[in-house]
Amino acid sequence: MTPKDILSEPVSENGEPIPFVGSYERQNLKTLNFSAPSIIKERTIVDVQSLDITIGMDELLIIEYTDAYSSSSPPNINVLVSSDGHRSGKVMVIGTIPPDAYFEVSGTRAGIAGLTRYDQRLLTGCLTFVDANFDGAKIVSKLGACEDSVNFVRSTGTLTELIVERPLADAVDADFSDLRFDRIQISKSDNDCIDLSAGTYRIKEFNVSRCADKGLSVGEKAVVFIDDFVAKDASIAAAVKDGSYLSIRSADIEAVQTCFAAYRKKQEFGGARLSLVADMPQECGPDKNLIQPGSAMTLRARWHWDYDQSENSVASEQLVSREEP
Repeated sequence: MTPKDILSEPVSENGEPIPFVGSYERQNLKTLNFSAPSIIKERTIVDVQSLDITIGMDELLIIEYTDAYSSSSPPNINVLVSSDGHRSGKVMVIGTIPPDAYFEVSGTRAGIAGLTRYDQRLLTGCLTFVDANFDGAKIVSKLGACEDSVNFVRSTGTLTELIVERPLADAVDADFSDLRFDRIQISKSDNDCIDLSAGTYRIKEFNVSRCADKGLSVGEKAVVFIDDFVAKDASIAAAVKDGSYLSIRSADIEAVQTCFAAYRKKQEFGGARLSLVADMPQECGPDKNLIQPGSAMTLRARWHWDYDQSENSVASEQLVSREEP
């Protein structure tokens, strides 16, 4: 698959372009712009080892890695992305990424008046990984002025660290991926801190704070396992929905309106299941959990997956809410 294939605009069965539809309004009254501007400039760099550049607000930088990458040093990529509130430069990375790669993409956050949800190439992320395979990468994003600061699509592998600071909308979005994270740290998100959909995700350390909406959102039949879950100052600490499954081994939750929510949002999916290996955190009384009929939450559950299988715990299960027959 070439970058041109990945970025092609969607068309209907008879070949006509699919128009932008709908509307979306942020809680802080920043409106997303559906008459999105075109990307004027595109450039592709193949198998780059070291990069430190600034890209314009109408520019898309494509970084492609192939089997021909020959440097003995891991990639070190630093990109400053220009934005003005309606436009933002973007970076897309594809291919098999060399071990221990480092990516840092920072925004300017200058004159932010609103956000474009996606451009006419349908990229929502300031930094997007498409069909990428990771082997110990570290990713840092700061001041992202896109619908998603970091977006993973059809990607696999292991990341040692993912750090996102002060995104203007969702911090992280992942779709159709199979990823392992040693550590995730997200702070000061203006919307969801992380949204995981339609894939399998394993996280060793999960730490989010100051999320305007959800600390963690799991949807569309995603399966997520988290060793250590920390969420502070969020509207909802963790929401699991639409046929998804979330298992948390230990949880530390502070200053949230709702601790856990399990529900169905889209009619084409069923209910969701949330499994806590430990007891309910002290912060989370009965009035702070939302379990919709047809979904379920289990306490003191069996730990289904772990980095160290020798530490698997087997405990009695206590069903908080049963699925309807």
